[in-house]
Amino acid sequence: MARSGRKKIRIEKIQNKKKKSVTFSKRRTGLFKKETELSALCDSPSAMVIFSPNDNKSTVYSIGYPCVNSIMDKFMEVNPPTNIDDTNSLTVHHKNAIRKVGLELIEINRKLEEEEKRKKRLDATGHSYENLNSMQYQQLIETIEIKFLETECIAIQLKECNMPFPYSTFGDALAPK
Repeated sequence: MARSGRKKIRIEKIQNKKKKSVTFSKRRTGLFKKETELSALCDSPSAMVIFSPNDNKSTVYSIGYPCVNSIMDKFMEVNPPTNIDDTNSLTVHHKNAIRKVGLELIEINRKLEEEEKRKKRLDATGHSYENLNSMQYQQLIETIEIKFLETECIAIQLKECNMPFPYSTFGDALAPK
């Protein structure tokens, strides 16, 4: 009489709770043996965590070489948990863009304050813009245009990020279009 050997079983969810518990116990020990074998043969750190399928008491089984805790700590260093609010890459990109625009705005405000101080110093010396030669006048015009374009660009970026424009303006000279 010949034996038929191991039969192939279909992989499907077990509905019977007793059968599920027995299958879990047998397969859990098999999995733990395989994990131990893999660690021993390859001399590699590894860990396995399995949660019991029992509804009334959720038991956690774990095995690891050299130690489950050291493996988990190493895993958490390499893959730190992300903040739930930042999981959406679009949200992260949006926050980074707002942060970048804010830094640019701070830098432009600093430059504006420097220019205002410089203007006050020029006004205090009694010099007038009427006495500028054509090259100095052209340089002044270019500087003003550059500052205006920078401010306008920042204003447009702030509008796109739904942030209020920080300057009070008269008319719409500096308001984003």
